[in-house]
Amino acid sequence: MIQIDDNQIALHWTTEDVMQQCNWLTKKQAQDVLYTCLRNHDANIGVNWDVIECIAEYNYPEPT
Repeated sequence: MIQIDDNQIALHWTTEDVMQQCNWLTKKQAQDVLYTCLRNHDANIGVNWDVIECIAEYNYPEPT
């Protein structure tokens, strides 16, 4: 979390974060997961590890 000023904060997620949690993803796929999180997140839930993993697994199933 980054405090921008007294009235604002920002959460910071990186492709490296996504790839660490979902190690089967490429960098491009991790970027897509982050973009999907941004476009579709539920403000009541936010973006968290479960959301990231669900989006990743739905769009790019882990190879078996």
